[in-house]
Amino acid sequence: MWKTAMVLLAVMLAPWSHAEETTLAKSCIFAAAAHLPTVPGLVIKSSSTLPASAIPVGAADPSLRQWKVTLEVEAAGQAALYEALCNVGTTSPPEILQLLARDLPKRPPEPPQNQKK
Repeated sequence: MWKTAMVLLAVMLAPWSHAEETTLAKSCIFAAAAHLPTVPGLVIKSSSTLPASAIPVGAADPSLRQWKVTLEVEAAGQAALYEALCNVGTTSPPEILQLLARDLPKRPPEPPQNQKK
């Protein structure tokens, strides 16, 4: 009985928890984007977040979480990858701890097209 009640409680609270986590992750994406270099024509092609820490990192704010943000950008035909480490909580604004430029992974060469001779 006790286990059933705990499972039901977890299922009922899961959507609220996930929605809150999604909001915190999005706020980290916006904060990381604000820290990108100011280059005319800079376009963010894709973004993603991963929890960097499964446990709360703040003693003063137990809701504080750490996220790894990845931004793939392009400017003047050149692509770049930026990674940021972000702390954010329900009662604290997002704080970017690090913003690092990374090399894009090498894409495999395209196979040759059938050419007529």
